[in-house]
Amino acid sequence: MTHCPSGDPIQYVDTQSEIDRAVAAIAPCDALYFDTEFLREKTYHPLLCLAQINTGEEIFLVDPLSDNDYGQFWDALLGKRLVLHSGRQDLEVLKLASGRIPDAVFDTQIAAGLCGLPPQVGYANLVSEICNVDLAKAHTRTDWSRRPLAAAVLDYAADDVAYLPGIEKHLTDYLNSHHRSDWLEEDCQALLEPSLYSVDPEQAFRKLRGIARLPTEVQQRARALAGWRETIAINRNLPRQWVLRDEQLIGIAFENPQGKDAVAEIKGVHRKFADRHAAAVIDVLNQPLVDIEPPAERPDEAEKARLKNMAKAVKECALSIGIEAEILAPQRELKRAARGDTDLRALRGWRDTVVGDVIRAHLPG
Repeated sequence: MTHCPSGDPIQYVDTQSEIDRAVAAIAPCDALYFDTEFLREKTYHPLLCLAQINTGEEIFLVDPLSDNDYGQFWDALLGKRLVLHSGRQDLEVLKLASGRIPDAVFDTQIAAGLCGLPPQVGYANLVSEICNVDLAKAHTRTDWSRRPLAAAVLDYAADDVAYLPGIEKHLTDYLNSHHRSDWLEEDCQALLEPSLYSVDPEQAFRKLRGIARLPTEVQQRARALAGWRETIAINRNLPRQWVLRDEQLIGIAFENPQGKDAVAEIKGVHRKFADRHAAAVIDVLNQPLVDIEPPAERPDEAEKARLKNMAKAVKECALSIGIEAEILAPQRELKRAARGDTDLRALRGWRDTVVGDVIRAHLPG
């Protein structure tokens, strides 16, 4: 057993007896400090390669790639409140590995924003700011699927949870003293919404850059092809660009080919792809085109003025309570509000009590 710089003992877990010991150590804890290491460069779904758990007394580095029964481990872990940093991806890989998400989380990035720090503050910056420790950056490009993992790599992984207890306490004290604990609970609860971790292939077109600038029929075909590609990528667990690159997808949408040879002749499309997928692609292209909403009209001078005044008022409100305006209402929401849209996060929950009247005062009409 080794120790990380914070003094916590580190236990690497890759046998059934070690898993059982980790479960026993987790059982009495109300909260666990949690992080993951994963890979997704060669797969559609991220592959969980290491789960780091700090009980407050020792750190377990759990190897989920080892051939063991992790059922009781996941049950023990997911029954606790997990403290993590910028945890959405960690929760995604946890759900893929265990089939579940935890009952409660404390996200230190969200908490830091509510304490007046930058909205996307990194873990290393928090460790430096709060714990006065500069973390090493030497292993940021590690292949976490390789075994064995070097001792220095394991120390690096342990650091990702070693300082979370101190960070949580510091942020909690601030939030309690400023009566913002409910704000954090509301924002962290939103991370537990199951729809965040499900994929809708019909929405895959949103990842195509510049699609809104294409002719309408090309957009419609590109949307259909993007949904088909996403389904193939999910089923084969491959990155979507490995199935068909965006440029080739757009090329097919433009050309609307109606035969295998025509598919293969599109710039960048390989004959192997045409041999395997041309029939399915043509079938997708020949389905009824789905109506799409026309692009939003360019803002007129009145809308621009509303947006400017609204943004200024929100910034003043944010400054008065010592947080960034983006946390109250990001620019993309203010643009929608300036057009009259009121279905905004800024007009719900704690944000509505803080900035709702400010935004409503600048709505059109």
